[in-house]
Amino acid sequence: MSYAFLSHSSADKDLVEKLAEKLGTEKVYFDKWDLSAGRLIPSDIAKGVFGSSWFVIIASSESMNSRWVKYEINLALIKWIEDENYQILIARIDDCEVPKELKPFLYIDSPDEPSKAIEEIVRIILSEGKGIILKNSDWLRSFSIVDRHQELESIEFAALEGNRFIFITGIYGIGKSALAEHATYQLFRKRYV
Repeated sequence: MSYAFLSHSSADKDLVEKLAEKLGTEKVYFDKWDLSAGRLIPSDIAKGVFGSSWFVIIASSESMNSRWVKYEINLALIKWIEDENYQILIARIDDCEVPKELKPFLYIDSPDEPSKAIEEIVRIILSEGKGIILKNSDWLRSFSIVDRHQELESIEFAALEGNRFIFITGIYGIGKSALAEHATYQLFRKRYV
């Protein structure tokens, strides 16, 4: 059964519970319903993320500062790289800053009306996201948000010169993996991890 993993801060739990109720218990992984006392939380969360078809993050000032949410986002990005059918849906419900690695996935921006974000999430998931998810041809546009054209050009030049290894370095969280995946797809029309 395909379901959505709902990533959120405990400060937003009432709003997320409304979303979970609208989607239905069989369509969501919601910590309040799916985590039990005595279980290994990181292991259960990983199973929830990797077993889901959708990763929905309720982006708020609280969730963007939550260690648990950061852990869940990292797992979701790994799953997205491994599975081209995996969908990541971001709903910004206040004036929080969304991390750069999530910018290509920002579909719902409703900082003043969180209830509208909930309605839009339900509509997208129940209609399987038709017309919503970025196609590969749209990736370049999403990369322009963080100005990655020069890096893509450098990687392409190095590959065309016959270099067998290209190293991308930088601090954690700046999108090195997404850049590498995009570059290899552009050059070879294949996905590499």
